[in-house]
Amino acid sequence: MITRLTHYDPRMLAIEQASHVVPWSERTLESCFQADYRVYGWFAGTEKVLQGFYIAHLVCDELTLMNIAVHPDLQGQGIGRLLIQHLLTLATQDNASIWLEVRASNKPAQALYLSVGFSEVGRRPDYYAVANGREDAIVMRWRVADKMKKS
Repeated sequence: MITRLTHYDPRMLAIEQASHVVPWSERTLESCFQADYRVYGWFAGTEKVLQGFYIAHLVCDELTLMNIAVHPDLQGQGIGRLLIQHLLTLATQDNASIWLEVRASNKPAQALYLSVGFSEVGRRPDYYAVANGREDAIVMRWRVADKMKKS
């Protein structure tokens, strides 16, 4: 079940650290609980265990997907897709476009984004830190108008 998070949940940090090469700090995660951010989590089971989340920043009619993370033990089960589809629903309701950057090496994420209607629109050289240097970011965009053209 996807639920809006209105305050920082410490379980986010554990998921973040397990999921990303260079994870956000707890302080950065906490800073995203402001009026112009949309933070949603995927909770499962009767115990409502947080298994993944996304953070989007809303400015006018644009949402930027700042972060998405699913615990590595649960990746490949469709949780990320459900979270992205939820974001698309929010964007459709607000008639907003969505922007994101994804690591050039993260082919599974790129495939997911392409499969739900994102388009590659650019590249940011040396955007992400990696263990032995830097890595490019692929810039992607989703627009309601693009969705309507394909329907």
